[in-house]
Amino acid sequence: MIKIGILLLFSLCLYASVSDGKAIFAKECASCHVEGKYFAARKKAREWKQLLQADKLEQLHRDKKVTVPYLKTPKFKDDTKDLKALLQKYSKDRGRHNSCY
Repeated sequence: MIKIGILLLFSLCLYASVSDGKAIFAKECASCHVEGKYFAARKKAREWKQLLQADKLEQLHRDKKVTVPYLKTPKFKDDTKDLKALLQKYSKDRGRHNSCY
């Protein structure tokens, strides 16, 4: 019974939430990427997976003084799975961008 509880807890920690990704995007990204409804549809899911690495995002946002500090925080590492879930679900090759926001 304890093993089942530990397995359940572990699987919940790995769960990525699209709705949490929407909230994170709205809080951390929307001030610059105001086209939230269509932002995810700009790239394919595979491209989002590659871009959602801190060093790649830091390089793209190197002139943004607000963004780079967030990308270096442990919070960003926690947020990445939810942002990835959001951006991949509504990516160009998934075709679900009409109901994103």
